Amino acid sequence: MTVISILFALAIKLHFQISIPWILQETAISFIDRMSSDYSEYVDITQPIQVSVYEMKLGLSLFVSGALLGKLLNRFDIDMVDSVMVLNLLSFGNI
Repeated sequence: MTVISILFALAIKLHFQISIPWILQETAISFIDRMSSDYSEYVDITQPIQVSVYEMKLGLSLFVSGALLGKLLNRFDIDMVDSVMVLNLLSFGNI
């Protein structure tokens, strides 16, 4: 079983858990697009709001990807703490 097929199977199982963040991200994109078009003259006011919405989208996507990673690791009986330690070793060389 490939990693893509495993992630696809998890996405199907977690459809209801993922659909809400997906809808929120789509709503945030529409909000940013509408704000950019309707209030293009007020860039000094709209730009900080747009940045904060982008940051919320980033946090939400990180949360969802972390949840998917946790489900994937649980499926293979891998402890989340062990995987975080391995990732730290790979990225920094020591803990």
